[in-house]
Amino acid sequence: MRARWLLVAALLAAAPAFPSTAGQVAGGWYMGDWRCTLDGRATRMVWDVVSVDHGSSHGDTGTSVAGAERRGRFWDRGSWAGLSLDRATSTTVHFKHADGNNWFLRRISATQARGNSTWNGRAYPLSCTKMR
Repeated sequence: MRARWLLVAALLAAAPAFPSTAGQVAGGWYMGDWRCTLDGRATRMVWDVVSVDHGSSHGDTGTSVAGAERRGRFWDRGSWAGLSLDRATSTTVHFKHADGNNWFLRRISATQARGNSTWNGRAYPLSCTKMR
């Protein structure tokens, strides 16, 4: 009986090694569609969980690892820019804009967040309202 429990424990310990699918990745409070104001102008931010496939090939041999990632994008001045998640808590999210600058939001309520973007070393106010 003890051997059976050890086998079950070993299998459960190995489970996290398998890639997650988009439906298995937990969401954060910042996920979804947000209408924002950045330094006084109307903008939009969206965070989604997307399925990804990282692969490579070397001649006749190839590898592929499927999984899921949280990805963000920010609409400003007529185009989308990518956002990458640095870290998040139950009340804050730190992320990086595609231009390399660090941004920050603090959750004020279920549908409101405030923080700042940075550009050329200066902070600019960012305020967002969750739409979905």
